[in-house]
Amino acid sequence: MTTTEQPTNRPTNRPTNRPRKRPTNQPTATAFGYVSGWHNGPTPWRCSGSAQNPNGSIVACTHPSHDESTPGPDPEPAPAPAVTARAQPVHEPVHGTSPPVFAGALDPRNGVVTPTGRALPYAAPQSPLWYEQRRGGITATDLPKLLGVTDYGGPLHVWADKRGELPDDGVGEAGRWGTLLEDVVASEWASRERLTVFALGVLEHVDAPWQRASLDRLVVGCEHAELCALEVKTRSAFVGGRWREQIPDDVYVQCAWQRIVSGLPHVHVAVLIGGQRLLTHRYDPDPGVEQQCLEAAATAWQHVLAGEPPIVEPDDLLLDLLDRIHAERTGVVEVPGDLRPQAQQLVEQRRQALAAAAKAKADADRAKAGLVQLLGDGEIAVADGVELFRYRPSTKRSTAWADVLKAAPPDWRDDLQQLVAAHTKTTTSRSLILPDPPKIETPESTDAAA
Repeated sequence: MTTTEQPTNRPTNRPTNRPRKRPTNQPTATAFGYVSGWHNGPTPWRCSGSAQNPNGSIVACTHPSHDESTPGPDPEPAPAPAVTARAQPVHEPVHGTSPPVFAGALDPRNGVVTPTGRALPYAAPQSPLWYEQRRGGITATDLPKLLGVTDYGGPLHVWADKRGELPDDGVGEAGRWGTLLEDVVASEWASRERLTVFALGVLEHVDAPWQRASLDRLVVGCEHAELCALEVKTRSAFVGGRWREQIPDDVYVQCAWQRIVSGLPHVHVAVLIGGQRLLTHRYDPDPGVEQQCLEAAATAWQHVLAGEPPIVEPDDLLLDLLDRIHAERTGVVEVPGDLRPQAQQLVEQRRQALAAAAKAKADADRAKAGLVQLLGDGEIAVADGVELFRYRPSTKRSTAWADVLKAAPPDWRDDLQQLVAAHTKTTTSRSLILPDPPKIETPESTDAAA
């Protein structure tokens, strides 16, 4: 498995030279545009079909309800009232269509919305079309797995996913909240930075369509570049320390890949820690890391096209992946002759590991009994006022629902059965059973038997 060293020369703090405060006679910026004189849609625009942002960038409206002939408002919008809550966008992107794109140096007719990024038809996150688009190439979330900087999968996971051999399991509880809070975090970041951001969906590189990325937001009007990107994360307070000084490695390589695909000069990162603290960083081009990303991604995509899985070392991630791919198992498999020595070696290796684990557990239990014996009827053992160990009680609670149902009144029983069934989850796991090793016949044992 390919690994990567800690990237060096990384930005450790947000830029100290914050964007200049906009004049008070300009429209108020939100995550969906300008609330005065601009539509609150996925991108800021005037009804006239195009307009100029306060920073000079040109924005074009491609929404079907607007055209160049539509009369626009006064070119000098009045100051906007204070915004106390984010307004709902007027024009949401339509599933399966191209979102509004920028004009100017880009090519809106061909969907080119960043220097090297072409927008695919918009797909709602976690929708079938969204999964299909992401399977059509290597995306930013694949890079941590390919470079070995995450515990949530490896190169074989990426290969199986692109081949369509993994189910669309969606996101877990933490991922669900991350999706729900993405818009909130992006809006607050845009408000603090006095910038405009909007969503694009999935991008593909104009020269290498297999290189793909889902930018959380495109940023307009950054002081350091007319266009750049924003990556939004939500993280538990337990891992907040990893974000204090720099971008963690897994997110760092994601940002590197997003920059490669989009061609944008840099990627801002906004992370909400514990639901109550917003930290910001910025990823700037890192040629060494980006070269590693390109090499790992190109190798992975060649494996996908060839239908040949990458060779990886067996570990717990591989076991989880194989259980997901082959959830239903039946029949008998004959191990090929050239693989039999390897199979026999692995069987013996597992036997030895299980025996060592059993001995270690027995040793640990004996040590535990000896320590508890030293306590007598006490709970905490100390030496010269320093605690050595304690024998702390723990409580586990379980409910015998079968007995509850038997004891329940008859008129309650049906409702209780339905309630218990609705909250019962059945999981299946497999155990690897090793038969007893075959007995080896020796001359002594043959003579004894005779």
